[in-house]
Amino acid sequence: MEAFCPGGEIVTEIMINVMCSTTKQNLGLDLGESCGEAAPIANDDFDDWDSDDDDDSICVVEDLRITEVMCDNVNGKLDTEDCESTYEEVLESIMRTPDATCEYVFPGYEITGGTYLTNYGCCSTVAPPPECTYGWEQDMLDSVTEQSAIDACTLLVQQSDELTADAVCVCGEAVGTNFMAEHFDCMLEPNDSEGLTMLQEYNRRCVGTFCASHADCTDVENEEGEIIGDTYCYDEGIFTSDTANGVFKCALTAQDCCECRDNDSFDQDSANCPVESDCSETCASVDCVVDEAATQAQCTSECGSVPVIGNPEASNGGASCDPETYLCQYGNGECTAATTSPTTSPTTPPTASPTTSPTTAASSDNYKIKWELSFSDMDEAKFNEVKDSIKKVVAEAAGKAIDAVKLIFRAVTTSRRRLNDATVETEVEADSEEDANSLSSELGDVTKQELADDLQDQYDADGVGSPPTLEAVEAPTIQEPTATSTETDNDDSSSNAAMIIVAVVLVIVAVGLLAAIGYMWSQDNGSDKVADDDMFGKSMDVEMQASTKRGPETGSNAGGGDMDQDLEVSGTPVGGADIEGVAATGDNRTANL
Repeated sequence: MEAFCPGGEIVTEIMINVMCSTTKQNLGLDLGESCGEAAPIANDDFDDWDSDDDDDSICVVEDLRITEVMCDNVNGKLDTEDCESTYEEVLESIMRTPDATCEYVFPGYEITGGTYLTNYGCCSTVAPPPECTYGWEQDMLDSVTEQSAIDACTLLVQQSDELTADAVCVCGEAVGTNFMAEHFDCMLEPNDSEGLTMLQEYNRRCVGTFCASHADCTDVENEEGEIIGDTYCYDEGIFTSDTANGVFKCALTAQDCCECRDNDSFDQDSANCPVESDCSETCASVDCVVDEAATQAQCTSECGSVPVIGNPEASNGGASCDPETYLCQYGNGECTAATTSPTTSPTTPPTASPTTSPTTAASSDNYKIKWELSFSDMDEAKFNEVKDSIKKVVAEAAGKAIDAVKLIFRAVTTSRRRLNDATVETEVEADSEEDANSLSSELGDVTKQELADDLQDQYDADGVGSPPTLEAVEAPTIQEPTATSTETDNDDSSSNAAMIIVAVVLVIVAVGLLAAIGYMWSQDNGSDKVADDDMFGKSMDVEMQASTKRGPETGSNAGGGDMDQDLEVSGTPVGGADIEGVAATGDNRTANL
């Protein structure tokens, strides 16, 4: 206590900071919206909400005037920091630092814990610095002539939201140390001060960062007070606007001095960059190397193409990644093949024997785009060599996965002696009628030259030697889904065969009955000879002998008659009997069936 507040004590009732934190949802914001878009916690006199450093879904605002009621109105959490809690934090920080004493200078603040506390008025025996009133604007304008310095000091006087640490440095350097000692030794507003006076803020950010040459930029510290080593002296004007302004500062990265990087050396000559810049190595040509894992990981569920990621990327005139895009394959990222879930049980009972193959081609439930390409110098062997390259190019042009593209090779036979002409019919499967129309339009816009160039690039990438030449590109056509084809199984075939057999049997039985009736009638009424001049235009004698007659029941033919019989049977095997006519002479009968 004595080291921080000689002869006094900590004033506990002084508040150093008040902060309210709440969710974006409580402020009526979506997660993607900025905290600054929310209404102020009370009125426009309060600062805008800021995002929490550790959680983007949380918004915070700091102001000593914030009350518990204000924070409750947004369902927030109120955190306060007073002199007592700050004193305890300072002690804990010193105790955690090896070999630290009460005079320990905190990195990044460049002041001791005691100074930090007294700046806020936490010591009862030490008066804090006055608050900055900024009544010195006219004095500043009278002493500053450079417009860049006037602009920087104006931002400082106005405490503009656009005020940066660099602006503070430019203004301080312009007005000089005497002016700063008179006007800058005051406390900034609590929300802007971080416990420092404006002069301390200048010393923290600016002293030691100005330089006259590269030799001045040794043991450079970053904003956190950590030593990063030797760097180089740069011109602030070249860095910010490509126009030198004579404000020289030490950079944080030595390699930025080189011509291939920021090229903003104070003397505008990258050849004089310090050895730490190592410009020969920094600016060496680097070719792009494709990072396959990172590239494939970009693939979405829609597959398609993604930009190639290089590791390293091309730099300093090195070759860029070729090709610049990658066509996603199934298994890359979220690009996965569509699968059909199996049913829990067969949709129809199993049959005793397997069904036959479909009698017609399987139906298609999808729209397809037919796109015919004509090539010269292509036979079937060459087609097999280049078909993968063609598929990749067509899939890229259609924005589809390679598996959605099919190729059909057709050799072209003409009267000319060019024997290696061929057409390749590409078939691209579309997702819907709308997709088919879109694909047809997109492919229809592809010119022969564009496609030829893309094919050549792909041939080169795939190592294809002596590729075929694209001669013509036909307009794409849309093929609508075909109707579902009907399958015929063994049971149906068996049923049809059985019906045919039954019909034949019925015909044979009918013929037999007619033959029997005719035979019996001829026995009752006939004579030994029958003359029939009507059937063939001549007389035919038929010997009717009982010993040689055979009835229908003993005939060797399926129809009940023999070729030696008096009955002549004619007809088709499946169409039934064709009764041509019945002629009679005297008491004899002859039936032609």
